Amino acid sequence: MGELSLNLSQTRQARGLTLDDAERSTRIAKKFLIALEDHNYSIFPAPVYARGFLRSYCRYLGIDPEPQLAELPQGWAAAPPVQTEPVRATRASRPAVERQPRQPMEINYGWLVIGVAWAAVLIGGFLYTRGEEGLTDFGPQSPTQGQQQDLNRDHMTPSEVLASTPAGTMASFTGVSLDDSLAFLKDRNLSYLVIEAADPNVPAGTVINQSPASGARTADGMIVTLTVSAGPTAGNTIRTDCAVLASAQVRTTAEQAWFQSNCNGSTPNAPSVQPTTLPNRTTCAEIAGTQYRSDVEMNFFRNNCTSN
Repeated sequence: MGELSLNLSQTRQARGLTLDDAERSTRIAKKFLIALEDHNYSIFPAPVYARGFLRSYCRYLGIDPEPQLAELPQGWAAAPPVQTEPVRATRASRPAVERQPRQPMEINYGWLVIGVAWAAVLIGGFLYTRGEEGLTDFGPQSPTQGQQQDLNRDHMTPSEVLASTPAGTMASFTGVSLDDSLAFLKDRNLSYLVIEAADPNVPAGTVINQSPASGARTADGMIVTLTVSAGPTAGNTIRTDCAVLASAQVRTTAEQAWFQSNCNGSTPNAPSVQPTTLPNRTTCAEIAGTQYRSDVEMNFFRNNCTSN
């Protein structure tokens, strides 16, 4: 293997390229690329192909082709001289006609046809692939069943969404009136506990929170806790009797906080109640400038954080 083949092979490998990469980029058959790297010119049909392929391969690898062409075997490195003046036909010059200088050009047309055919195949495949991808970008598309259900729910009121809840699934009560929520719970044989909370932004009698969350599995007798807006202010009277609160299905947030602190586990048959409101804050800095979370917070702030 000569200096030429070493330069070609080493340069290709240094650039991290394979023969397949070079074949795709140069459109030169791999067998010819291997022949160039191995300094084997016997497979080329004529010197013009060896020179043309070598020049293209060098340019692809970023090598100056002229020094590489100079290393070709004698008679292969340079193109045949072009005859610029007509030669008189004499008996001595007749053998020169047998060299047929136009023959390489005729074979070159064959390779040109092959190259055009390959280009047409590649372009056709590219356009076909783009067309297949484009089919998904145009034209109306029918929504899937899940998407259609979501579209239908977007146009339904909270009460209609509540009524469409499948059996055995916890409904979404947020935004639904307390009367509709309780009717639904009774129809599904579910128990309930209502916590009234002051909320100036939500109309009184509207559910603002729930436990368990919507989508959970339900069972007969399950206790569902609904936090309901009592309007701008909740009642100031707080019941502090464990037995009374244990049997009550409607409590204020202050009563619920008192019941959880003093009665859970101490009163027989007391329902297990999960917290449905934020914990009460116990510092003036935390409460100042915000809405009260409960009557307990309001009384604490008025008694300890305001000046008479």
